[in-house]
Amino acid sequence: SKCINKAVIDRQSKIKFRVLKNYLGSSYLCFSKVHEKPSEEAEIIKIQSTSLEEELGRDYHIDLLKIDAEGAEPLIIQGSIELLKYNPNIKVILEFNIGHFTPEYGEHADAEEYLGFLRNLGFKINLITEDSQYHQVSNAEIINNSNNQELLLFR
Repeated sequence: SKCINKAVIDRQSKIKFRVLKNYLGSSYLCFSKVHEKPSEEAEIIKIQSTSLEEELGRDYHIDLLKIDAEGAEPLIIQGSIELLKYNPNIKVILEFNIGHFTPEYGEHADAEEYLGFLRNLGFKINLITEDSQYHQVSNAEIINNSNNQELLLFR
């Protein structure tokens, strides 16, 4: 295995990334000017981005894909469509937070459209509960929950 020092989204480019000094795990892509406001607790850096398909190829075998990207999940999925189609038995665990679908986050698909897109790829959408169980959920149940949610997708 190897570590690739790039941000994963839907394309190769140079992007702005806000590095939080006190909590690196919540650093995020700058989707709009709102995210670029100066702060003593953060620094904006430019980094190279790529897509999973660009790095791995469209026919790379994947059993499990875990995505927790502070709102960039829809972009990562968009840059992985052929890879997801090539792997019919793939399991995907991804974070969903309805707050990432507000206008300040930029040109994301709206939440309903995004969940519909996942279902159109053939995925059943399940909520992973705090007791490590999972159960199928509707789009409305996901969208109406204001907490961070871990979703399990499989066909």
